[in-house]
Amino acid sequence: AYIYGTESSVSWQPTKHFQWKGSLAFNCAKLDEPYEQYVGRMAPPGTPLPGSSKWQASSVASYNLGGPLDPFITATYLYRSKATVDLFDLEPKMGNYSIFGLRAGLTAAGVTYTAYVENIGNRKAISNITLVSPTLLDRYYVAPRTIGLLADFSF
Repeated sequence: AYIYGTESSVSWQPTKHFQWKGSLAFNCAKLDEPYEQYVGRMAPPGTPLPGSSKWQASSVASYNLGGPLDPFITATYLYRSKATVDLFDLEPKMGNYSIFGLRAGLTAAGVTYTAYVENIGNRKAISNITLVSPTLLDRYYVAPRTIGLLADFSF
């Protein structure tokens, strides 16, 4: 097999209040020669390696409004392209999803209060698949839309 790729991360803070971070990764992972598991079960050259998404990306943008309560808002994005699960069965696929999140909060009396929504679009996507047997798969899904409140403090 061969694997090559690249990953890049960027951080940008154009003002005192705004910050953006992003990353992008490209990965090519394939067989470079035929692989025979047993007689009659052959994966040809060029078959993608299981679990290897070709593209992954993430982004976080934060804006701090300043002032006595230090209010902030943060938006997040995550992308993962599709990937196969097995060398011999190119279906089902996992990945191929985009997830968005949003957070807003403030700090009062040494406590940071944050309201958040993760997976805003309630995207039902498979993040991983495990082959339990030739006929049984365990599918792991990204968390559904989650809404919550946090209180963070140091002691």
